[in-house]
Amino acid sequence: MKTSVFSMAPQQVITKDNVSMSIETIVYYRAINPYKLVYKLRNDTNQIREFIKEISYAALRSVVG
Repeated sequence: MKTSVFSMAPQQVITKDNVSMSIETIVYYRAINPYKLVYKLRNDTNQIREFIKEISYAALRSVVG
């Protein structure tokens, strides 16, 4: 399995101490179970990336605040 990478648009976040900042991210990902990934998302590369972006944005907000 190869590792894939893509960059995401800058995300505006507010930290726990009320500081507003813009964060640019690059996401590296590798499917652990490609069968499930392809089966559930019907092998649509754009849909797979959108799914990964949503998870990444949620994780970013959780870490930053």
